[in-house]
Amino acid sequence: MRGRGELHAATAHSITLRRALDGTAYVTDGDTVTIQKTQKRLFGIDALELHHPYGKKANWAMVHLCQGHNIRAETTIEDEYGCTVAKCFLPDGRDPSEELVKQGLAIDWPKFSGGKYSNHEVAGIRKKLWRADACQKAACMLGKILTHERTLKVKKHERPIPDSHGGLQCCKAASLKRTLLVAGRVMAIIVLNF
Repeated sequence: MRGRGELHAATAHSITLRRALDGTAYVTDGDTVTIQKTQKRLFGIDALELHHPYGKKANWAMVHLCQGHNIRAETTIEDEYGCTVAKCFLPDGRDPSEELVKQGLAIDWPKFSGGKYSNHEVAGIRKKLWRADACQKAACMLGKILTHERTLKVKKHERPIPDSHGGLQCCKAASLKRTLLVAGRVMAIIVLNF
């Protein structure tokens, strides 16, 4: 579910002396805030990116929780690319990471949290978010193929063949439609059987 600003686990290292940063928060996405022009990923969770299903919901939840509030961020992890992870605290002391997990808009990232938020995860959330992500990717892929199919032109030298609706189509389009049908069935089987 990671995208831009992703933490590179291979180069990440823990900070022994935590640096704290206090300031007005501006939301970047569902698990990232900017405080004093410094981008901080929320500690221990992973939320979908804006272009994924539920990504915008996670973003709006972060806006509701953090936007414009004075947030305290204690840096816990840095990588060589400058990505920093911080334990953040709302003015009332709540942890925004925990709040997003409770709302079903993020999942615990045990590799970094040690499982701190796993007991707050909504039942079935991992499957729901994975399915949403997989379905969107499948829809995008099939949409691109369908768009490409619509742009195919029947060339004069191609022999038209009958289609299942009694019409005629070129060999190339018929082959593509068969490929689409198989690809669609395969994606449906993968998503429904996960």
